[in-house]
Amino acid sequence: MSQFPEDVEVAIVGAGPLGMALALALAGGPTFALIDSRARGAWADDPRALAIAHGGRQLLAGMGAWNAGAATPIREIHVSQSGGFGRTRIVADDYSVPALGYVMRYRDLADALAARLPAQGLIAPCSVDAIEIGNERTTLSLTHNGVRRYLRAQLVVHAEGMAEGGPEVMVRDYQQQAIVAEVRTRQPHKQRAWERFTPDGPIALLPLGARRAAAGRSARPG
Repeated sequence: MSQFPEDVEVAIVGAGPLGMALALALAGGPTFALIDSRARGAWADDPRALAIAHGGRQLLAGMGAWNAGAATPIREIHVSQSGGFGRTRIVADDYSVPALGYVMRYRDLADALAARLPAQGLIAPCSVDAIEIGNERTTLSLTHNGVRRYLRAQLVVHAEGMAEGGPEVMVRDYQQQAIVAEVRTRQPHKQRAWERFTPDGPIALLPLGARRAAAGRSARPG
């Protein structure tokens, strides 16, 4: 950004989809700074699949940041349990909605949000070196373009996953492991999502373009 701010009402740490969506929601209202350790557009090669609820689509569409062409709708969800009786089918038509949710790649959602976000609202690449909480303002110590800067804010929002470091951060090992993959099946997915609960953990198959995004979790072998 052309001029580094010294005081804002809201400082957003992390310019991924969550951080950019919050910045868009604040545009024209409270003053804000959007801070990210990566350069703008660093997500260009990120193929991760994101599941977006119907309400999330409405929110993004209201901000003009919904990329309909990149979204695969989920029109039916099939839920079952290993060893259990029966199944549950949730169908979008029963709720008079176009889809129960959508699956979209991280890069496509980030592109749609970035296209709507004013460039002057972003400070990147920029590291947050320290955060000092005061009575009325919180001071962030930043390094931007090799220069130490200080930014004061009334509210600081962590929008970059887990905030690393600091006594307030607790790390706990749940002795579990996850797998994330993309698979192609012989039969088309027909915009149906599958959720299966097993004694070893849940697994989900979500429609993504012509493929399926797969995710599962289980206890880590001892």
